[in-house]
Amino acid sequence: RSMLQITKRRLEFEHFVEHGEEKADSSEGESSKENKADLNLKQEGGMFMEKYGKFEIRSYNSASTSTQEAKWILSFPRGCTSSEMAKVEEGMLPYMKEDFKSDSTEHKGICVLMVNGTKSSLKKGLDHTTSLPTDVVIEEDSLVYLDSGMSEQEKRGEG
Repeated sequence: RSMLQITKRRLEFEHFVEHGEEKADSSEGESSKENKADLNLKQEGGMFMEKYGKFEIRSYNSASTSTQEAKWILSFPRGCTSSEMAKVEEGMLPYMKEDFKSDSTEHKGICVLMVNGTKSSLKKGLDHTTSLPTDVVIEEDSLVYLDSGMSEQEKRGEG
């Protein structure tokens, strides 16, 4: 089996465990359809992209991040104001620990919120955040290494 198939099965199981008790009242056919419809996972360029509701969550190791603490970066391509950022924090911070934030108007930079927590806590925060734009980029923070086969010129962007 491929890593993607194994990861998908593990995510289906974790999703069932997280949401199984809530849906105990519904018929088995309905809940299994809902669980399969909610899970949409693809792999691209070394990253796993999981569709969660209207959001896409990008992670480097999808199999382990549901229960392990990680740093998550939420960036807003169209920018944001401090009041918009406060609304996002209101929904996310009961489930996550804030690490860093910057809005694009007051701080003259990019609009970004960095939080620490598990993928499960990230999903709970997303469920409780009504003001989050659908084009927000949600990505697990990770170290990025240069290819050791690159020349020094290529590493500096000269080649």
